[in-house]
Amino acid sequence: FILYMGRIDNSKGCDELFDYFIEYKRRYKNDLQLVLMGKEVLSIPKHKDIISLGFVSEEDKYLTLKETELLVLPSHFESLSIVVLEAFEFKKPVLVSGKCEVLKGHCKKSNAGLYFYGVEDFCECLNLLYENIDLRNAMGEKGKEYVNEYYQWDVIIDKFQKFIDVTLESL
Repeated sequence: FILYMGRIDNSKGCDELFDYFIEYKRRYKNDLQLVLMGKEVLSIPKHKDIISLGFVSEEDKYLTLKETELLVLPSHFESLSIVVLEAFEFKKPVLVSGKCEVLKGHCKKSNAGLYFYGVEDFCECLNLLYENIDLRNAMGEKGKEYVNEYYQWDVIIDKFQKFIDVTLESL
């Protein structure tokens, strides 16, 4: 299964995700399912391969993230995306909206994800990742390396300390 985590809402691109995933299932007759975690603001289409878990505990969230093939995030407007970093921490590649510069930037910098602009890209990228476990594993490793290099507490604290030092020196 692939996993979406977050508010299930049009503003997060979920309407597009549902349309694209249903089209993917029409094109590729496989067992892949889309699992959703989060508050349902948008009606979820009735489809045998779309499963909503609603809110889950942190423990269940991480257990599910550990078992997924990849994380999908169709939002066009994200400022950081903790869920992408969590997926990377669990060595999971991501498939994100190319219309969101932040998400696309994470993919480019990490080499741990692909991005799409429309249904064609979505279907091709998803199928590439689904059918190629070696690619998923390699991208997952890159994601873990990216999080370790840029998003561990010691790295973040060091960056803040350098910022503070430079700011104080300029006063």
